[in-house]
Amino acid sequence: MTAEHIETITAGTSTIPKILVFSDFDGTITTRDTGTAVIDHCMGHENRRALDKRIMDGELGFRAAVDEMWSHVKLTWPEAVDIVKSIQLSPGLDDFLALLKQNDIPLFILSGGLTPLIHLFVQEGPGVEIFANEINIPKYDGKERTEGWKCQWRDQTIHGHDKAMSIRNTIARYTTSPENHPHVVFIGDGVSDINGAREADTVLARKGYDLEKYCEREGIKVTTFADFGDVIRVIQGLLDKN
Repeated sequence: MTAEHIETITAGTSTIPKILVFSDFDGTITTRDTGTAVIDHCMGHENRRALDKRIMDGELGFRAAVDEMWSHVKLTWPEAVDIVKSIQLSPGLDDFLALLKQNDIPLFILSGGLTPLIHLFVQEGPGVEIFANEINIPKYDGKERTEGWKCQWRDQTIHGHDKAMSIRNTIARYTTSPENHPHVVFIGDGVSDINGAREADTVLARKGYDLEKYCEREGIKVTTFADFGDVIRVIQGLLDKN
């Protein structure tokens, strides 16, 4: 599947859904992280991974680390689009969206990345909400490129976008009483997903990536997936229990 807009799903609003699905975007809905593709092009893969490790080890907050990463990006928007245009959507995604639509399950895309990059692939609509960050790109106009990109973060936390807070706020919209709490599913892969995973009843982590390693290290119950076919089986299992 190429980088075409996902057809949005329609989730019913007349009843409280039994399941809420929260998903990371980069490296989860897509097969590769759009932001790190651009960053690696500018600062190098190993330099970026060194900052990722500092986040994982608790030495550096996500926001501070990613501010450093984006400061190395000195590209025009068309140049960045050219880098990410070959990135594909994850296998099985269409069937996953169809399952959510069929069962009136809303999808909330929580991203530590950039709204403009996400919109190259996904559009917000009925049943799909996107929570992400904006970006300030200098106007180079042929002059020397000394200033890098600057992220305009969604919130003022050390995360830049606190996915745990976004999950809690969203749950509150769908909870009428403590006894009527939707089952929360979180799907992710990387360092930006660490705090969001702690808010979920079911955590799905892409196999072999940082979120899986973090959950195992911290004793968080996690199920791994290779593609959205695996995710579908988990969601269907939850539906069958209800």
